[in-house]
Amino acid sequence: AALVAANAARSYLLVQNNDPTGVVYLAFGAAATLAAGLRIIPGGAYELPTVLTPQAIYAIGSIAANGNVIVVEG
Repeated sequence: AALVAANAARSYLLVQNNDPTGVVYLAFGAAATLAAGLRIIPGGAYELPTVLTPQAIYAIGSIAANGNVIVVEG
Protein backbone atom coordinates (compact mmCIF):
# COMPACT_ATOMS: atom_id res chain seq x y z
CA ALA A 1 0.00 0.00 0.00
CA ALA A 2 1.10 3.57 -0.55
CA LEU A 3 2.48 4.92 2.71
CA VAL A 4 3.63 8.41 1.63
CA ALA A 5 2.89 10.20 -1.65
CA ALA A 6 5.67 11.51 -3.87
CA ASN A 7 6.93 14.85 -2.56
CA ALA A 8 9.68 16.87 -4.24
CA ALA A 9 9.85 19.20 -1.22
CA ARG A 10 10.47 16.40 1.32
CA SER A 11 13.23 17.39 3.73
CA TYR A 12 12.80 14.77 6.46
CA LEU A 13 11.23 11.33 6.80
CA LEU A 14 10.79 8.98 9.73
CA VAL A 15 8.93 5.66 9.53
CA GLN A 16 8.47 3.80 12.81
CA ASN A 17 7.12 0.26 13.19
CA ASN A 18 5.20 0.12 16.47
CA ASP A 19 3.92 -3.42 15.98
CA PRO A 20 5.23 -5.82 18.67
CA THR A 21 5.70 -8.79 16.31
CA GLY A 22 5.25 -7.79 12.66
CA VAL A 23 7.96 -6.60 10.29
CA VAL A 24 7.38 -3.70 7.86
CA TYR A 25 9.07 -3.57 4.46
CA LEU A 26 9.48 -0.29 2.57
CA ALA A 27 10.03 0.35 -1.13
CA PHE A 28 10.70 3.60 -2.94
CA GLY A 29 8.85 4.34 -6.16
CA ALA A 30 7.32 0.85 -6.51
CA ALA A 31 5.11 -1.53 -4.55
CA ALA A 32 6.75 -3.14 -1.53
CA THR A 33 7.08 -6.92 -1.22
CA LEU A 34 8.06 -9.26 1.59
CA ALA A 35 10.93 -10.59 -0.54
CA ALA A 36 12.63 -7.26 -1.17
CA GLY A 37 12.77 -3.83 0.34
CA LEU A 38 14.00 -2.06 3.39
CA ARG A 39 13.14 -4.11 6.50
CA ILE A 40 11.98 -2.43 9.72
CA ILE A 41 11.91 -4.83 12.65
CA PRO A 42 9.22 -4.70 15.37
CA GLY A 43 9.78 -1.54 17.41
CA GLY A 44 12.35 -0.26 14.90
CA ALA A 45 12.49 2.87 12.78
CA TYR A 46 13.96 4.17 9.54
CA GLU A 47 15.01 7.81 9.32
CA LEU A 48 16.11 9.94 6.39
CA PRO A 49 17.37 13.18 7.97
CA THR A 50 19.30 14.65 5.03
CA VAL A 51 19.48 12.91 1.64
CA LEU A 52 15.89 12.23 0.61
CA THR A 53 14.04 10.65 -2.25
CA PRO A 54 11.09 12.54 -3.76
CA GLN A 55 9.50 9.20 -4.76
CA ALA A 56 6.33 7.75 -3.29
CA ILE A 57 7.04 5.28 -0.48
CA TYR A 58 5.18 1.99 -0.21
CA ALA A 59 4.93 -0.45 2.68
CA ILE A 60 3.79 -3.97 3.38
CA GLY A 61 3.59 -5.81 6.69
CA SER A 62 4.56 -9.39 7.45
CA ILE A 63 1.24 -10.01 9.24
CA ALA A 64 -2.29 -8.96 8.30
CA ALA A 65 -2.83 -6.88 11.44
CA ASN A 66 0.33 -4.82 10.95
CA GLY A 67 -1.10 -1.30 10.94
CA ASN A 68 1.02 0.21 13.68
CA VAL A 69 3.21 2.39 11.46
CA ILE A 70 3.92 6.03 12.24
CA VAL A 71 5.19 8.39 9.54
CA VAL A 72 6.66 11.84 10.14
CA GLU A 73 7.45 13.87 7.04
CA GLY A 74 8.79 17.36 6.75
